[in-house]
Amino acid sequence: MGKKCLAKRIIALICLLIAFSFGLFVYAKTFTNNDGYKVGFYSPYTDELPVINDVKIEKYDYQKEIQNLKEYYQNDDIVGKLIIDGTDIDEPILQGKDNSYYLNHNAYGNYQAEGSVYEDYRTKIGDKKVLIFGHSSPGWDVPFNELEKYYDKSFYDNHKEIKVVTENGITVYEIFSVHVETSDFTYMNIHIDTDTYNSYLKK
Repeated sequence: MGKKCLAKRIIALICLLIAFSFGLFVYAKTFTNNDGYKVGFYSPYTDELPVINDVKIEKYDYQKEIQNLKEYYQNDDIVGKLIIDGTDIDEPILQGKDNSYYLNHNAYGNYQAEGSVYEDYRTKIGDKKVLIFGHSSPGWDVPFNELEKYYDKSFYDNHKEIKVVTENGITVYEIFSVHVETSDFTYMNIHIDTDTYNSYLKK
């Protein structure tokens, strides 16, 4: 029972909103207690402790972490924080009433062409499918420029985990596919039947 397994009920996509779409497709990871994890989800109500940037945190208050971000930016639209080891990505996740606002507004709610890292307004962390967006551009210093490191397979092999912190805990995802899309944006569909969903994963 010590082997890692994947919880296939959850899939997330992180994509860059530029001329093409770059996506990291990930599964939530599930581990046995022998692996030191608690079903792919760190809870403040268990004895399992999170590891962030290779440091095991002795006491970690998830609710306070997100509340501090909301207070710092004076913005209740912050629903979590995205962390990818091996990159500079350690960013608040915003969620608005549509997918347009944070395309060109920062975490303070001010207009900024670079926009924010934000979750699709139709989803929530823990759904079967989650969409998280952000810009990438050679002319801007934006977090998702870092995702282009995944073009390098050796980088991917050593940095397969994505952590999403919410007020409920930390969900750990494992990247299984890196995909560039130039014309077919059906990945934006949230409600899909089982056959379409399985075909989508195989692609």
